[in-house]
Amino acid sequence: MIIWNLFFSTVLLPLVAIALLWHKSRRPAGPWLATLILTSGMVGFSVLAAPWGWFGLALRFILVLLFAVSVFGSWRRPPSDPPREESPVRMLLKIIIGFFFGMVAVGVLSGHSVPAGVVD
Repeated sequence: MIIWNLFFSTVLLPLVAIALLWHKSRRPAGPWLATLILTSGMVGFSVLAAPWGWFGLALRFILVLLFAVSVFGSWRRPPSDPPREESPVRMLLKIIIGFFFGMVAVGVLSGHSVPAGVVD
């Protein structure tokens, strides 16, 4: 059960977010930006905070590569005709979730530094 939970939060959720970003067009900009924030927060959390010893370090770099490809692909994707509307509540929820995962990733980075004045 623990392995499944780790796999779900480490690999599957970021892959779903990457797929969402891949299918978005950058026009209109609001929904694309909300999806970009969500995806970058989830991928950042996964890359920095996940125990990659379970699934291999190569998968970690594959996630980063897929994220970069999805950003480039969604940037180049022409807008859908007619553009699909996204509710402001959904965009706000994506931004909140993305910032939550991003702040956890930043917290992981700050945990790697040694505070000043420690005793050897």
